[in-house]
Amino acid sequence: MHARVTVIQPDPTSPIDLFGEWLPELGVQIDLVDVNKDRIPNADAKDLDLGAGLIVLGGKSNAYSTAPWAEPVRALLRRAVADELPTLGICLGHQLLAVALGGEVSLGEPESGEFGPTTIEWSDAAHSDPVVAGIVSADGAGRTSVVTQNHNDWVTALPEGATELAHSDRGLQAFRAGSALGVQFHPEGSPASARDWQHRDREALTLALHAATEPILVTARAVAKGYANQVLDTHKK
Repeated sequence: MHARVTVIQPDPTSPIDLFGEWLPELGVQIDLVDVNKDRIPNADAKDLDLGAGLIVLGGKSNAYSTAPWAEPVRALLRRAVADELPTLGICLGHQLLAVALGGEVSLGEPESGEFGPTTIEWSDAAHSDPVVAGIVSADGAGRTSVVTQNHNDWVTALPEGATELAHSDRGLQAFRAGSALGVQFHPEGSPASARDWQHRDREALTLALHAATEPILVTARAVAKGYANQVLDTHKK
């Protein structure tokens, strides 16, 4: 079985990257919408067709952006959740998801963020989540993961009814809101992606990510597989 999802790319420096290879291998085809070049689907359209799911990628903007693309993307996230479509928000997409559903994001400075390989801890709720359950088993194995980070801003208040799934020693890392998963980290990002980051020491970050490639890719692949399974399971119904 194959399914199709819409991927929204707010920034050219945050591409679909590894997910562009992995998701098709898992049976999920990608319709990419570059907000700087392509028409953003109208969330109010009765015949809106996002396929079997929605992914919103990262970028340098913030979740409260007034750029022409920002509110249409927030509206798409609300519509996808209302329609119970499998939805994945990554970094900025995670923050846009939180704001779209009534949560709050704190806008930070570079020194307030997380960059490079970071250890996160999964909550008890994660082992029953439709996407990340494969990372955290019921007996607690896989309770921590190493992930790729590149952000200054933070989700500081969850939408009503949302569930925290992971945190680092600095703050929230993942949450579930209905059919949607938000992750602060970058499961789609290859170690080479650090070369495009706006950071004062990109070379050191790139080296650190390369050194942590193996554990990072274990979690990243698990997120891709879990999301693909959610999409395909929903598509069958």
